[in-house]
Amino acid sequence: MRSAAPRRSWSLRRWALRLPIVRRSVLEPIDTGIFRERPRGRVAWGLFLVSVASLMGVPTATVLAVTGAWLGAPGLAAVGAPVLYAVSIPLFGGGLYLSGRAAMEFASVILRLGTRALVRPFLHGVDPAALARAASEPRDAEGKTRPMP
Repeated sequence: MRSAAPRRSWSLRRWALRLPIVRRSVLEPIDTGIFRERPRGRVAWGLFLVSVASLMGVPTATVLAVTGAWLGAPGLAAVGAPVLYAVSIPLFGGGLYLSGRAAMEFASVILRLGTRALVRPFLHGVDPAALARAASEPRDAEGKTRPMP
């Protein structure tokens, strides 16, 4: 008779907490002060262009492809989708240029909030001290983590 292999507890937690973005998102507070003020001028136009380019890229190309297939007009998908996608790339770059550092700050905060929301269910019921220990667990000479006592 074959017995079940012993379950390794914390394996998903350990893997997640070794990622720097997860450690920063879970263990450090996230400053959401950037959302308190309305962006003005160049930053607002830049974020608007980034939003338009994001909506204009892959989603619109997909809609064109599906519409072209449904209407039986493959030229709509074959020509329209790449053209729209090609136009969205400079719009995205121009938006990043106009918004500058603010776009990176917005993206950083949104990424950290999203990471925290994604990882939080896996870490439910674990105290922060255990998270900090897991994040800084010792490694052996080969770089592999040693089991926690």
